[in-house]
Amino acid sequence: MGNSFEDYQYCVSEPRCDELEGDDVCAVALDGYKVACLPELSELCLAYEPHSVDCDGPEEAVAAAEQCQMDIDFYGELYGEVCREAAGEMYSCFASLECDESDGVECEAEVGIFLVSCK
Repeated sequence: MGNSFEDYQYCVSEPRCDELEGDDVCAVALDGYKVACLPELSELCLAYEPHSVDCDGPEEAVAAAEQCQMDIDFYGELYGEVCREAAGEMYSCFASLECDESDGVECEAEVGIFLVSCK
């Protein structure tokens, strides 16, 4: 393979039974992807980080901001700029929710636009 992004995508999409024994099945591939491919976090994803601290705890905050950026970049690369923008709007809505609203119902419109834009 050789490409960190492809290595990570392969790992999460094609886990082998012997890899499923540990908790960190794709941790090495994910770390390689982050080092090689993860761009600087956008303002939008940095704004998502405090929401994650409040709702999920500080240990999850950086991971949530990184996941936000990876999702926006991944779906944008796969489906184009309209999808990238829709993913950003969806995360922006998620960041605006109170912790007890985190079931996403308040963001149904943004999720719907994301689903339609990203196929």
